[in-house]
Amino acid sequence: HYVRDVGAGGSNPLSPTNFPALRELVCDHFPAVWSAPGLSFRKVLVVEDVALIRLTTVDMVEEIGFVTAEAGDGAEALAILQKDDGIEILLTDLGLPRMNGRQLVEEALRLKPGLKVIIASGYSTSEDEGGARLPATVGYLTKPFDMQQLRRALEAV
Repeated sequence: HYVRDVGAGGSNPLSPTNFPALRELVCDHFPAVWSAPGLSFRKVLVVEDVALIRLTTVDMVEEIGFVTAEAGDGAEALAILQKDDGIEILLTDLGLPRMNGRQLVEEALRLKPGLKVIIASGYSTSEDEGGARLPATVGYLTKPFDMQQLRRALEAV
């Protein structure tokens, strides 16, 4: 009950959105609270091979109020998706080493068909480097992006 009241939002300085560790605890160990009406503890998996960009993106996603997990490549991302049922949104770069972002999206959707996907790319269209089209349900975010653009993309999926 306490977490539900605190999580109701507003400008409460004790809101779980201000404490990533608390959000992580709630998401991982109390799924009933996580899905309670009025709470938005959605979990985003950020996949980016450039560490500084990944850390910055994770910080931005958490500041917006989401819980995060992170991976530096497609294989690591798939391993996380297989063991973490709480991930609802995949936010990935297209230009990943070994397994590109398009391949990651295809495999991730095979593992979790209901997964929401956002591609963050320096390309301004829905095409990757090879020109292959991605599913129409995939959201796109053009790099570089700011907090407002990221928030809109996350809220749209």
